[in-house]
Amino acid sequence: MVTLNNYNNEKSNQYKHFIRCSIIILGGKTALIKAEYILNTLSIDKILETQPEELKMVYNLTNSQTQNIENFKSFRKRALIKKEIQQIKSSTDVKDLLLPYFASLTHEEFFCVYLNRANKVLKIDQASKGGISGTVTDVRIILKNAILNTASGLVVAHNHQAGNMTPSESDIKITRKIKEAGSLVDAQLLDHLIINDSDYYSFADNGML
Repeated sequence: MVTLNNYNNEKSNQYKHFIRCSIIILGGKTALIKAEYILNTLSIDKILETQPEELKMVYNLTNSQTQNIENFKSFRKRALIKKEIQQIKSSTDVKDLLLPYFASLTHEEFFCVYLNRANKVLKIDQASKGGISGTVTDVRIILKNAILNTASGLVVAHNHQAGNMTPSESDIKITRKIKEAGSLVDAQLLDHLIINDSDYYSFADNGML
């Protein structure tokens, strides 16, 4: 088994940091043993990419420990968000703002960014969470949140797991529905982005709105 003494200098400090984080995240009497075993088997990035059901089954985690890891994943994503982006001026701004939310996902998710009249960010919401091949988005929830946040504009985005940036027919339909619904409450849909780790597609930039 790899122990703290096997690592020197930077690697040792990294390992200690990961162990401490894992103890806090996992919790419980068996946290240290499980944390050492998991970290000796998986990298931190791999842990964050692994589905909770797999972590629970393979590493014999409790429901509470599995949920703590999911909470940590969410916290880590938000910590990576570029806080300096206060105003949306281009599709690149949207991509930079939302990319941390989609990092390491193995399923599709759909997010909405609500904006004021100056295109400054009011709120970012997850509208839906789906499977590997798609996610079902309820336009009524988006419309309700636009009203609650007194948004004048909104940008939506989702990820494509297959890496194909071409909008599907369902992508085009949901974009049209959100645009039409938003116009009823004076919340203009400014863009819809399809995002993956290395690229993105903008409906607005490609004249699809």
